[in-house]
Amino acid sequence: MTTYEGFITRQTDSVTVLEIDNTSVDYRNCETFKSAISTLVGNNQKHLLVNFEKVSFMDSAGLGVVLYGKRICEGAGGTFAICSVQGYVTNLFKLTNLDRAVRMYPNEEVALASLKPVS
Repeated sequence: MTTYEGFITRQTDSVTVLEIDNTSVDYRNCETFKSAISTLVGNNQKHLLVNFEKVSFMDSAGLGVVLYGKRICEGAGGTFAICSVQGYVTNLFKLTNLDRAVRMYPNEEVALASLKPVS
C-alpha cells in the first residue's frame, strides 16, 4: 500500500485501487491526484480503479484529472474506472456527460469483479 497526501493505493490482482481519502477533489489537491495517477501508470500499474466513496465535492479541476486518468491509462493499454460516486459528484458526472465517458460502478466490489481479467 502506498500513500499520497489524501490518497491511498492498494493492489488487488491486476487492478490498482486509488482510494480518495478526502471529502473533496478540487484545485487544492488535484495536482496530487494527477501525480498519483502518473506515478502508478509510470510504474506499469495501468489498470486503475478510483474509489470516490468519501468524496462529497468535486470541481472542474477534479473532472480534468479524471479525464487525464482515463487518457493516460488507456494510452498505456490499461483501463480506468471509478466507483462509489455519490450525491453532488454523481450529478456533476451526469451534467458533464462524464458518466458516459468513464466506466462507473456502484461500489468497489462490483467494479473489481467487472474489471477482473479473464483467465
